[in-house]
Amino acid sequence: LVFTNEFKLRKAYPQHWYDLSIGSSEYHICLTASRQKRELTAGIYITSNKHIFYTLKKQSDNIEKDLGNEVEWREATKACRFIVYHSFDLDDKSQWQSAFSWLYNTSVKIKFIMSKYTKG
Repeated sequence: LVFTNEFKLRKAYPQHWYDLSIGSSEYHICLTASRQKRELTAGIYITSNKHIFYTLKKQSDNIEKDLGNEVEWREATKACRFIVYHSFDLDDKSQWQSAFSWLYNTSVKIKFIMSKYTKG
């Protein structure tokens, strides 16, 4: 797994989230880690284009198959997103390698999904 083959590195800050650019100013991949909820999330954050959100949501069954996870869809007044969850205990260092692998693999799948369902 070579992260830099798929994504451009960005400076990491001491926060619970990390964004990945995937070639559009309309959306990006958002990754989070929550100690309290004991979970990781990965998903697409769409800044203000509802058309992209609705286009993706129409493909929700296919997207869930592509990801191998159930997807949560969130629509707000301006921004929208979809999210997938993964159980993770941040305090258990033995889980870190599998957590990083899940984040990487899920991000690659999301990048593929965006190219597959938002073209044309």
